[in-house]
Amino acid sequence: MSNLLYYAQVNESVRNEIRARADSALSRTNEDLAFMLEKIANVEVLPYDTSTITADSKPIQEAILGGFKIREGSFQPSGPQGFLSDSNSVNRTKPYLSQVSIQTYDQSRGYLNRGKIDIIIPDPTNDMDLIESVYCRPGRTLKLRIQHPESAVLTTNKLADDELVDYATLKEAFPNTTEAEIRKLNLVTFNGKISNFTYSYESDGSVKLSVDMLGTTGTYINASTYIGNSEENENDVTNNPDNNENKKLSSLYQTLLKEVDGTLAAVFQVATNSVEFTQKVKNIEIITEDSYTGKSILVGNYYNINNRNRTEGTQYKFVSLGYLVEYINKKIFSAINNESTDRKVECICDDRFCKSNYREHLVSADPTRILLWTGTNNASNVSKYPSDKDIEDFKKDAEANRINNPGIISVPPVQLNAFAAVEPKTPGFLENRTAYPARIYINLLVVDELLEKVERDYKEPTIKNFFNLLSTEISTQLGGEISMKLIEHPIESNILMYYDINYIDKDIAKTEEFVIPGFDRKGASAIRDISITTNVPDSVKSMIYGLDAATKSFNSTTVYSAYIFGSDDTRKKIEADYEKNHLDALKNLKIAKLELAQNAESLDEPGPPINEIIKLQNALKGYLMYPTPKFDETVTSSNPVFPMEITVTLDGINGFKYGDVMNFSGIPEKYIRRFAFMVIGITHTVNNDGDWSTQLQLKARIKQT
Repeated sequence: MSNLLYYAQVNESVRNEIRARADSALSRTNEDLAFMLEKIANVEVLPYDTSTITADSKPIQEAILGGFKIREGSFQPSGPQGFLSDSNSVNRTKPYLSQVSIQTYDQSRGYLNRGKIDIIIPDPTNDMDLIESVYCRPGRTLKLRIQHPESAVLTTNKLADDELVDYATLKEAFPNTTEAEIRKLNLVTFNGKISNFTYSYESDGSVKLSVDMLGTTGTYINASTYIGNSEENENDVTNNPDNNENKKLSSLYQTLLKEVDGTLAAVFQVATNSVEFTQKVKNIEIITEDSYTGKSILVGNYYNINNRNRTEGTQYKFVSLGYLVEYINKKIFSAINNESTDRKVECICDDRFCKSNYREHLVSADPTRILLWTGTNNASNVSKYPSDKDIEDFKKDAEANRINNPGIISVPPVQLNAFAAVEPKTPGFLENRTAYPARIYINLLVVDELLEKVERDYKEPTIKNFFNLLSTEISTQLGGEISMKLIEHPIESNILMYYDINYIDKDIAKTEEFVIPGFDRKGASAIRDISITTNVPDSVKSMIYGLDAATKSFNSTTVYSAYIFGSDDTRKKIEADYEKNHLDALKNLKIAKLELAQNAESLDEPGPPINEIIKLQNALKGYLMYPTPKFDETVTSSNPVFPMEITVTLDGINGFKYGDVMNFSGIPEKYIRRFAFMVIGITHTVNNDGDWSTQLQLKARIKQT
C-alpha cells in the first residue's frame, strides 16, 4: 500500500494546466490575460451545528463568512442594509475573512491535516457575540471552500480519472459536496473541527479572531488507548470500584493476554486458570483466521542449539503484528464506531497491503522480543543464528585452518534455531522473496512494557504514541530496515494504515516524474518561487571531514551523501570499495549471529540487553548499509530518502496529492538526474487580497537506475 503513498503520477489534468500556465507568459492570448488578471479567489466558511457533515446538513446561515455575502447587504456602504445606513453600528462592515490556509500532510511524518482562518470583526459591539458563539466552540465542524473564477483555468476544469483516487469515496468524505466540485481544478474543499482560537484586539478598535482546525480526516490517529476498556473495567477481578488500576493501560494488555490465553485453552481443551493450562500449553503456532493474512499466535521456548531443544526456561507468548493491530481495532476503534459515524473506522496491517523489502541475511537482534519466523519456508534463515549457509562457511574456514595448522581440533560452530520446537503453521516472515511485516511476532511482555511506557511518559496515551514506540522497537531489533508508520489511508479517510515506509515496489518506483517548468525557460515559468534545503543528519555530519568518516557511519545517508556531493573520483572510489564493504559487513554479521548463539541461554535472564544483542544490532546496521555487493543494486533495491527538501509555490490549484513525483527545470542538473521529488505536504493559502497560492513540500529520493 505504500505504493499509493510514493511514486504516484501527477494527475494528467494538473500536468496540462501547469504547462499551459507556464506558456501563457509567451502566448498572451485573451484567455492567458484573463488568467493573469482575473484569478482573485473567493473563500467561504460554513459552520454547522452537527458533529459530522451529512448530505442533509444545513450551515448556520447568519454565521457564514465569505462567499457571495461579501458582495451584498452590509458589505456595501450604501443601500437599505449598507453599513453606513445602520444607525445601530459604528458604520463598519460585518465580520470578514482576512486569511485562510489549508495544510495536507503525509501522516507518516506525524502531522494531521489542518486548517486556519483569520476573522476580522470591525464592529465588536454588535458582532462579537454571534461570532464568539459560533467560532469559539472547540469541536464544531466547519467547511472551507477556496475557489477561483472559471477564467483562472486555461485547460479543462476537471481532474482526469486517476487509478489512485476513488472520487466516489471522496464524495463520501465530503457528503455535501458534489463529485463535480471535488474534481474541479479551481476549487479546494476542507472539512475540519475547531481545535483552538485566539483573540487579538487591534488599535483601531477591531478584533482579530484566529481559529485553528483539525481535519475531520486523520484525527483517529490520536484516539486514546483508554477507549474500549469499559467492559473489562466493570468485570475487574478486584471488584473494587475505587481501584484506579483498572483504568490504566495495563488493562489493555490484560484483555489481550486473556484473549490469547482463551484461544490457547480452546485448542488444548483446558481451562485458562488450571494447572493443566501451564503444563500443556507449549510450543504451538495458531492461525486465527481461515484465510491467513498475517494474524497468528506463537508460544514456545526459544532455546534450541544444534537441534537440541531445551525444554525448561521461559515460555514466551507472541502475537503477530497483524493480530495486534486487529485487536486494537476491536478494543479501540470499535468504541469510536459505536459513538458516531456512518463510516467504520479501522486500522489495516495485513499481507494484502503491507510488505517490506527482501533482505537475505536479516534477523532480529533479540528474538525473545521481536521474532522473525522461518515458518514453513525451509529456505528462510530469519530465525537461525547463524544461517545454514553461514554454518557451511564457518566449517570450510575451520577445515582450512586445521589443514594449514596441523594439530588444531576443528570445533563445529554453534547454531541457534529460535523456537525450532514449534511446529510451523504459517508461511513465515519471507515468502517469494517478499517480506511481510504483519507476520512479525511481538512478545506479549513487550506489548505490556510499551503500554506502560505510554502511560508513564506521555500526557495523553494515544494510539499514535503506542505505535510509535512499537515502531522504534521493531526498527531497533531489525537494524532500521523496517520503518513502520501509522498514517491515514490516502483515499479512504476513515482508514488508518500501519505499514513499512521503506518498502519499494520497483515498477512503481520507475514512475516518470512530471517536470514543472521553472526558471530556466526565459519568460515562461509556472513557479512563483522555489527553495532547496539540505539538512544533513547529525549522525553523518562527519562526512565533511573526509570520505572515510562518511562511509563508516551506521547510516545509509552517509554513503549517498558522499556519492551525491563528492567529486567524480569520490564516486568512483565509493563504487570500487562497495563490494569490499559489503563482504566486511556480512562477515561482521555472521560473527555477531554466532556469538549470540553461543550466549543464547543468557537471553532467558531478565534485565537489559546483553552485549551480544547490542553487537548484533550494530552488525545489522552495517549490513543494511551494504546489503548487496554492487552499489547500483543497493540503490535500486532501496531508493533511500535523501535529506534534501524542495519547497515550491504555484498559483492556486487543486489536484496534487501526497506521493506525487516530480522534478523541476532550472535546478542543478545532477539533482534532476539523481533524484525524484515526492510531495509530502500541500498548503493552500489565500491572503487578504484574494491571492490563492499552492505550496508543495517535497522530499528527495534516490532515483531508480
